[in-house]
Amino acid sequence: MRSPSARCLPNRVALFRFSPTQDEDAGVDANSYGAAFATDVPCSVQPAEPERFLDNDTARLIQKTRWNVLFRDNYSLVADDKIVWADDVGVNHHLFVHGNADQAGRGAAFVVSCEERT
Repeated sequence: MRSPSARCLPNRVALFRFSPTQDEDAGVDANSYGAAFATDVPCSVQPAEPERFLDNDTARLIQKTRWNVLFRDNYSLVADDKIVWADDVGVNHHLFVHGNADQAGRGAAFVVSCEERT
């Protein structure tokens, strides 16, 4: 299998590693991401339909959008790493990684499953 061509990877993203730190209440700090370890990374960002549900703990309506992000190279992204992507109108989307897969098994294209939480 050949790697995807540049025409198939029209989007650019920044990649961040999750490095958990504690806040003053001993919870995980919301800003547990340092500087991007890779920027202007070519990829294809593909959204799925958003899901809405009621969070019983907070009594709030939550919406999650699942995304697949296709890369030519393996960036070894793991759960809770973050991908930041600006869409065509300049809105930043923060995508939180679920997992990374070499779906073809040949090291030519890597699909990262993510979700956007709003």
